[in-house]
Amino acid sequence: MTWAAMGAAMTAGLVVVGALPAAAATDDLVLEEVAPDAVYSVVGPLLELDGIIYFAGTSPAAPTGSWLFALDPATDTVGPVGATSDLGEVSGVASDGSRIFFLSPAGGEQAVHVYDPASATTARYDWPSGEGAFPDRLAVVGDAVYVVLESDGLLYSVPTADPASAPGLAPTVTSPLPACADGTTAPTGVADGLRVAGGVLFYSQPCVDIGSDQLFRRADPSTAEAVAFPPPPAAADLGGPYGALVQGDRTLFAAGPIAGEQHLYSFLSADLSQPVVDLGGLNPGAPVSFQGAATWFMDDGGERRIFRSADGLTATAIGSTAGSDLEGELALVAWGDLLLLNGFPVISPAEPVGTRTNYLFDPADQSLVRLGPQGAIVPPFAAADGSAYVTAFAAMGADGDSQHLYRIVERHLPATGLDASSMALTAAVGALLVTLGLAGVLGSRRSLRRRRGDSNPRGLAPNTLSKRAP
Repeated sequence: MTWAAMGAAMTAGLVVVGALPAAAATDDLVLEEVAPDAVYSVVGPLLELDGIIYFAGTSPAAPTGSWLFALDPATDTVGPVGATSDLGEVSGVASDGSRIFFLSPAGGEQAVHVYDPASATTARYDWPSGEGAFPDRLAVVGDAVYVVLESDGLLYSVPTADPASAPGLAPTVTSPLPACADGTTAPTGVADGLRVAGGVLFYSQPCVDIGSDQLFRRADPSTAEAVAFPPPPAAADLGGPYGALVQGDRTLFAAGPIAGEQHLYSFLSADLSQPVVDLGGLNPGAPVSFQGAATWFMDDGGERRIFRSADGLTATAIGSTAGSDLEGELALVAWGDLLLLNGFPVISPAEPVGTRTNYLFDPADQSLVRLGPQGAIVPPFAAADGSAYVTAFAAMGADGDSQHLYRIVERHLPATGLDASSMALTAAVGALLVTLGLAGVLGSRRSLRRRRGDSNPRGLAPNTLSKRAP
């Protein structure tokens, strides 16, 4: 064979290599257990403040309680926050951007506590005797902390404050109380579903005029609005609301008869006198803002499909659960160009009812894949530095009593960006060219193999494990 022929063969081989498909994003993501030897179990959603990730957690040392835990990603140290170590049964962890607020019954009643990381101090607000708050029903909006008291089921607030001044402050009921959709009837029952969206607090409360829960919103403790609209639909069809999301100038929420056909609706946030837009049903999940649009799951002809809406007026299907074992999704979290979620897989003898698992949706190829073992007790979390975390049973499923944190990391190829099937074809092309006398030129192509990516992708220090327990 002449050098010209060998050159042509080599050129042809390079053309084949250049045409090989790049690896899909979902193919090369793996889970890296955070502090695998540390004693902790995640039992509450994650929250980040000044680069530290907080959550309600517990440990085998005290399996029936929960404390405020923290992860320092710089050292991968996980452990209880020392200044709050005597405050058990922690729930409803939230932040105002500089401090951490949470509920704990330490001291008698279930009361609001505040932790200041800057001073490493904590304090309990003044709390009336016998006026415990409902666990987990806490939200922070602006300069107010909202809770629901068990005595009357109403929404109360206290100002955000540092530990030095919190002991002098007590909760007061939000006033005026909101009216139901008819404008005159007062809500009854217990306020529930506290959710912050667009700097506004949304919650629901039963209203006898519609025979269901009504959606309310508060911009501050002294401003209350019933989220009601001129019919159609009838106010009763907007009962049982959930999943409020502010996207652009519109607010989206799901609603409908509990045993009936629930739809996703949107309305102009600044004008409740306008009718709602029906984005369809059946039984939509709570939406999330993803790639500049509201995104959610919804039953569609017996199939659970993924929809998106950039304008809040029309919806387009962008994916499906078909081909995956996802039966019902829970919380959705945007992570760059990928969508993270946890949910329930199809029930099997090995995965009983109630088992949660993490999933990842890649809109580039509409793939929905399972991510790691069972035990996704809390929603996935995307940190400010671009990293993402999920929870799963410790030791990759070996310990069903502890949910550990796992960081999602990329297992990538050498600079080629080829996937596994492409690597096999590349090797075959290389072997062919070797027979043509080009082994010295393309020998390195044959030796390419998938390797694990940088296990420390953000330049963090090696793991330092904390075995402290409350």
